[in-house]
Amino acid sequence: MHELQQDPLQSVADKFIAHRGDRSPCTFPKALWLEAFSLSKSYPISQIAQAIRVHPAYLKRKFNHLAQVSSPEKPTFAQIKLQQATQLCATQLNFQTASGTHLSFYFQAPVCDLLPLIQALAGTQK
Repeated sequence: MHELQQDPLQSVADKFIAHRGDRSPCTFPKALWLEAFSLSKSYPISQIAQAIRVHPAYLKRKFNHLAQVSSPEKPTFAQIKLQQATQLCATQLNFQTASGTHLSFYFQAPVCDLLPLIQALAGTQK
């Protein structure tokens, strides 16, 4: 005989219901939220929210937060501008994260002192 596989959504919903029990407000463990989040690729948020008995707007905020936490921001670009005046080098480093946060550094030092810093920040140090 073949065992019937339970629908993944129903399985996660059962875990939420079991954890909630008779408690009405209830804090769910992060692992349980991550399980629900993994379903968002296969089910609409409204259907997941209904199954786990939370408001769809709350679930959407929770999923947005989990998406940011589970995939840390990486710089979308690192722009390096070098301007050399005599033996000093004026350097400005600009960074922008995926969320649009800007960060700028300005240095003025001999090129030989700045090169290791630039290579380390750019990830090209050998």
